[in-house]
Amino acid sequence: MEILQNSYVTQKQLKWFKILFAIVIVLGIFFRLTNIESKIYWHDEVYTSIRAGGHLAQNIYDTAFNDRIVSINELQNFQDIKPESTVLDTIQSLIEEDPQHPPFYFILARYTLMIFGNTLTSHRILAIFFSLLSILLIYLFTFDLFNSKLVASFSAILLSLSPFDVIFAQTDRQYSLLTLATILSSWMLWKSLTKPTIINWIFYTLACTLGLYTQPFFGLTLLSHFLIVIYHWFSLKKNKSYFIQFSLSILMTIILYIPWIYIIITNFENVLRLTNWVYFEQSPIFLVKLWLLNFSSLFTDFFVGMDNPLTFLYRLIFIIIIFISFYKLHRQVNRFIFVFLLALTIIPFGILVIPDLFSNSHRTVVTRYLIPCYPPIQIAVAYYLSQQIINNFKLGKLIILFVITNGILFCTLITFADTSWAKVPSYYNAETAKQINQITSPLVISDTGDTSTNLGEIISLSYLVNKDTQFLLTSAPPNQEKLANILKMSTSNFLVFQPSQKLRSSLEKLNYRLDYLFVSGNLYRLTEKPNNQ
Repeated sequence: MEILQNSYVTQKQLKWFKILFAIVIVLGIFFRLTNIESKIYWHDEVYTSIRAGGHLAQNIYDTAFNDRIVSINELQNFQDIKPESTVLDTIQSLIEEDPQHPPFYFILARYTLMIFGNTLTSHRILAIFFSLLSILLIYLFTFDLFNSKLVASFSAILLSLSPFDVIFAQTDRQYSLLTLATILSSWMLWKSLTKPTIINWIFYTLACTLGLYTQPFFGLTLLSHFLIVIYHWFSLKKNKSYFIQFSLSILMTIILYIPWIYIIITNFENVLRLTNWVYFEQSPIFLVKLWLLNFSSLFTDFFVGMDNPLTFLYRLIFIIIIFISFYKLHRQVNRFIFVFLLALTIIPFGILVIPDLFSNSHRTVVTRYLIPCYPPIQIAVAYYLSQQIINNFKLGKLIILFVITNGILFCTLITFADTSWAKVPSYYNAETAKQINQITSPLVISDTGDTSTNLGEIISLSYLVNKDTQFLLTSAPPNQEKLANILKMSTSNFLVFQPSQKLRSSLEKLNYRLDYLFVSGNLYRLTEKPNNQ
């Protein structure tokens, strides 16, 4: 399968492919490093910085949401390392308020802050680094699977130009690290099964431990590995050494993960409360639509509306390519390679989809929850593209041109956009900030909100609004006397952002009216009612 050995591919074509490969990798780096500071600092990213800095969100609520005016600098200080805190404060913040998230990424984010300082670039540079490293690892993993530089090159190209991977490469969360852990652990398993040395199994154990301390959903990948090893054991019909070695590695991984297992168990009610947002009622058609969007997001970001059939017809092209790719793997390669990649894809999805089909949970509609499925899909499609260019060069060129052009186009749009579909609930913050910035000396009034999400949203806004913007953050319910005095004394223009019902009632009692300034951003202009109203 090596490109150099195939008569269909000339030396001239090989030269052009090498140039194409170099250009695409450079573009992949460019997409990840460009426009970092201009993108919305998403709600969840704000909480990454809070945890990394060793803060407790409750302490921030008590300090900032206290019926007083807060500056942008004070808000952004909560994104920096808390004075006199240590890495133990970072871990404690997660244990007390976010136990479903293991600490590995947050600890690394803390040290990144210490080295590079409190800027949006420094907050996001860690995720970018892991995404770039994933491109190298998927190349090495694919080369080990197929012993082909051509297939390996295509897998690196697909990851470089993946709209999903570019979005989360510039997001200060653990998802690019989860992608890396998925690729690394699966590669180490492959090496351990094909070359079962002690050092390979040690590296596999470390990769699995890293994965679990990155995100609990990495456990789905481990279940895939378990079934792969069972298949490998029975297909060889030899001794049990592979299974015993694998079992010892997983046992050691679990032992190393026991501290966080204990934390999850002892804080299980809190874990359930923090994850109950995945439960809501939707039709089966909604599920199918989101699955189509999720899996095609590896290759395209085309979207003209959920109710527009063109969105799904266009994306269906990539779903068909995925199915053809696995079919080609089944027919043309070593059966174990096919089983290996298929299990890595369908086991994580199958485990998540079963409760989604029989309850009101909707984990499979959350794109980032399906990360364990994505690298094997990209590798399978890479194999298909390599075979197209080898066996049918003209048609292969057209398919490859379509896939690569599509990736470049949408990654370019993503790179220079200030928001994306992944930024919910902060999607409209850039436009909200533009509305605020049109007001002279604005005072933005807010509280924790009915859903207690305003802390993340207000800090997110603080990076987008003009420096003279101030925030009046009230307690819940507001202190009526303090609120009245500030409104009476201030000469600012009053705006209200995502108010709770309690804040609305308090403002109405003070004879103020809320008029929509920007509906989607839940932003209001606050005006005093005439005395006769």
